[in-house]
Amino acid sequence: DEDSVLDDDERLSGRDVGILVHALLERMPLDPARPSEECVRDAAAEWLAAAGLRPAAADLERAVTLTLAFWDSPVAGERTAPMALREAPFFFTQGDVMVSGIMDLVARGDDLWRIVDYKTNALKGRTPSELAVKYELQAVTYCLAALKAGAPEVRMDLVFLERPGDPATTKYAHADIPTLEGRLDEALDGLRRGRFPMRSGEACEVCPVADLCRDMARG
Repeated sequence: DEDSVLDDDERLSGRDVGILVHALLERMPLDPARPSEECVRDAAAEWLAAAGLRPAAADLERAVTLTLAFWDSPVAGERTAPMALREAPFFFTQGDVMVSGIMDLVARGDDLWRIVDYKTNALKGRTPSELAVKYELQAVTYCLAALKAGAPEVRMDLVFLERPGDPATTKYAHADIPTLEGRLDEALDGLRRGRFPMRSGEACEVCPVADLCRDMARG
């Protein structure tokens, strides 16, 4: 039941849930079969103890539910592909800017590289495709990194774990590199020019440096 994993306080606790889910999916055994709930809970307890975190009971339940939901995704089998990497770091230069990050899962094939990114967002009535629009720049960056690393073609699936059976998919080929570089350059223009306009949103209500941000915007 998808409603069972909706989190009304997503903006407050969603970050911790997301971190825990990513940690669990990184640590689950490389087995095509879905792990048991006990296995996931034991791994969560171990990781939380090491990290010194104590999430609310509802957040822990949500994290366990979302983690197990990944095995309902059509891309779950990519975890056990022969050339699969979990938490794969990347970096490349775009002009005078170094771009780096970490991909949740990359499965490298001779003709196609598959990138899988886990999303723990509360959909709240939105479809994965609607929410995926907000991650367009991330998809551009990850796919460009793969193409620059030698992928002849790359497919990226954003798996929203509340609806794992309906990933939002993006696909690019080597010939798309100039287009992707142009999109990334547009995003980097403000960084190069030192323009950092304030963007207000719900996160400002709980951000510890919101007042400093507002003062800088006024200055």
